[in-house]
Amino acid sequence: MGKKAVLAFDYGASSGRLVLGILNEDTKKIELKEMHRFKNCSVKLNQYEYWDFPYLYNELKEGLKKVFSKESVVTSENIEVLGLGVDTWGVDYGWIDERGELLSLPICYRDTRTEEVFEEVHSKVSLEEIFNETGVQFYSFNSVYQIFYDIHKRKVLEKGAKQLQFMPNLFAYFLTGKKSWEYTISSTSGMVNIDNKKWSKKIFEKLDIPESIVGDIEHGGQVLAPLKETIQKELGIKPLNVILTASHDSAAAIAGAPLVENSLYVINGTWSIIGFESDVSVVNEEAFKNNIVNEGGIEKKARVLKMIPGLWILQQLKKIFNEKNLDIDYSDFGNMAKKSNLISFVDLENERFLHAEKMDMEIKEYCRETGQEVPETDEDLLRVAYNSLKKQYNKSIKELEKLVGNEFTSIIAIGGGIQDKFLCQEISDETNRVIKAGPIEASAFGNIITQFIALGLVKNLEEGREIVKNSVEIIEYKSKRKEEK
Repeated sequence: MGKKAVLAFDYGASSGRLVLGILNEDTKKIELKEMHRFKNCSVKLNQYEYWDFPYLYNELKEGLKKVFSKESVVTSENIEVLGLGVDTWGVDYGWIDERGELLSLPICYRDTRTEEVFEEVHSKVSLEEIFNETGVQFYSFNSVYQIFYDIHKRKVLEKGAKQLQFMPNLFAYFLTGKKSWEYTISSTSGMVNIDNKKWSKKIFEKLDIPESIVGDIEHGGQVLAPLKETIQKELGIKPLNVILTASHDSAAAIAGAPLVENSLYVINGTWSIIGFESDVSVVNEEAFKNNIVNEGGIEKKARVLKMIPGLWILQQLKKIFNEKNLDIDYSDFGNMAKKSNLISFVDLENERFLHAEKMDMEIKEYCRETGQEVPETDEDLLRVAYNSLKKQYNKSIKELEKLVGNEFTSIIAIGGGIQDKFLCQEISDETNRVIKAGPIEASAFGNIITQFIALGLVKNLEEGREIVKNSVEIIEYKSKRKEEK
């Protein structure tokens, strides 16, 4: 009997990859193999910033060809591939016309068109109403603003648009011919009712948006439809099921996080996400004031979270080092920061750091303005960056704890950012609690275990997380403050 596996297509805003997840039913482990990787970037065409969807879809097909080629591990090891699932970033979508064709390229969330309609949207439905109804906070890129603009300014319905498909479901649609609106990705729109997990009639009515542009919301963990026969023939591959997985990449990452009772999760990225999984959403005045977001998870869970500026400050310093032709890589950052004793820090939520063209100068100016010691060397700059990150994390954790009236005992850190061991230790020391780091490939794991749930090979999310624990090394960081006591 051959090994059983599924394929996870994981699209990010800067790159995408295809990962093969092989399940060992005896050892209860999953082995990951990256089969294909490609770049992604938005493209400016006249007025708008678009995603190159035909290119991204073609890379998906190129990945499938690699998987089923004669040289592939799938062929040489007689691996039975049972399905594929797609996850992507949130909020973005494409319009489908009455013939089932893509009306135009999907517009990127970085596009500034929504700035034109903020006041008009909020004159019809207040920010507080949107939050109380959907649990989603004010972000200019949210789908609700994009869709309002497209319908009332771009006039897409008059140009033939019939329905929209969020990005992961758009890929699945062209693979199968079947439309879908999966819960985790739909929940990022600011248009899903927080209680019944269906489209909010109030939001649609107040913004004069027809409900016909969407269909019923479905939940990840079920087979969507078989791959089109025309695609099987085009690529020369065997029949394959397309599976409705955790379509939003953050939801996939949380599904793949080995959470335990009373733990927080941290996804370290350009924007870092700190939150907890809950059976119920948290929508109250305290949550609204502190910019707490509620999004959907697998098994109808709520992901209560704070989205904060994260590794952006390190990425911008790396850019400056590159411009100076300095041979400094991310792996050098921690050791460099250790050489500085500065205790200065900046407020990462201050708008100036989100739009800083010269991060080093912005850091120095902020420290000068706030009466702190001004960093002089590259080591000092990195020390200030790490100081700022750990304080921002600690502040967000305390806001979440105040929200629920409970202290979280541990933090589960996932994603590529956990490769920065210095940062993990700094967060542990600052928050005075244990950091359990792993897996790096959380979104791929979450996508994959959700597919195995759909196929009946994994019972539920709890069992899936146990499999993830068995499959990876979890590195534990203990607070030095606790050890010193």
